[in-house]
Amino acid sequence: MIILNETIKVDLEVLESWQAWVENQHIPAMMKTGIFSTYKFCRLLGMNETDGATFAIQYTAADMKSLHSYQIHYAPQFSSEMTQHFGEKALAFRTI
Repeated sequence: MIILNETIKVDLEVLESWQAWVENQHIPAMMKTGIFSTYKFCRLLGMNETDGATFAIQYTAADMKSLHSYQIHYAPQFSSEMTQHFGEKALAFRTI
């Protein structure tokens, strides 16, 4: 099992619209790829939120081969979609 973790810092100005977009569009599209079997969507607590809220989305893939397929075929599109919608008001980085 491999976990792809997206950590996102979201400006409070766009928090509600970003959260609705993630829950209704981004996560369903990620799951529709067929690469991931489960996900967890979490808000990180105990963080200084004066400049925004921090979230983590963890997607579970079966193995590195599957994750590599995601990185080649889907990752660029998903990264650019968040930037197109929210610019620098939602900054993400991914870890495995």
